[in-house]
Amino acid sequence: MYVASMLKHIAPIEILCGHYGVGKTNLSLNLVHDMCAAGRSITLIDVDTVNPYFRSSDYQSLVRSWGAQVIVPEFAGTSLDTPSLSGRIEAELDEMRHNPDRIILIDVGGDEVGATVLGRFAPQISRITYGFDYVVNAFRDDQCDLDAAESLAHLIEHAAHLSLTGVIDNAHLMQDTTVDTVVSGYPFARDVSHRLDLPLRAVTAPAALRQDVASVNFQTLARDSIYFVQRYVKVPWEHSFQSR
Repeated sequence: MYVASMLKHIAPIEILCGHYGVGKTNLSLNLVHDMCAAGRSITLIDVDTVNPYFRSSDYQSLVRSWGAQVIVPEFAGTSLDTPSLSGRIEAELDEMRHNPDRIILIDVGGDEVGATVLGRFAPQISRITYGFDYVVNAFRDDQCDLDAAESLAHLIEHAAHLSLTGVIDNAHLMQDTTVDTVVSGYPFARDVSHRLDLPLRAVTAPAALRQDVASVNFQTLARDSIYFVQRYVKVPWEHSFQSR
């Protein structure tokens, strides 16, 4: 069975960060689904108290149906615009020290403002093996510049009080993603990883394109570094259309 390397080597605490719109939430959902399918015990923690769109909080029912636990800002899913962090997060992190077989996946809000929230838990996280991955998307207009991407990475580290451990290439155009999208987005992520002196942990691609993408030569990138994903996150007008 094909298993992506990032699934085989996922850390007990896995943190995804990056600019708004790079696709962190959809990537988080895929990782949770695949860990559940592999029989792993996993908790998804959404600490995005800034961005009202594309949050893991919006997919609580789906995630729980897979068998995972979910911790979200206490007012997520309501009309209140002052979400707060659940006290369950600290307890969950403490529990990790006594139950090393569990996985915690943390979906961080975009940019350094979102990462500031993570800094509150940095002392606890630092006591456990963690992965802190910087997700990039070459087609995110305001983050397709290497200098901007590098600067944001350092700002996130400073705000979170944690060191980044890897880069994930999540080049996509949502429903319009093609093989060419994946291929042409790769050099940007590769260059970001070189700038930050961090490993490029994975290149994501739509599962529907598995056969075509699998035949692409990504230079020195190993075949098992390609992580095929489903598209769970929808834009608001897609939800409206489907409900008609």
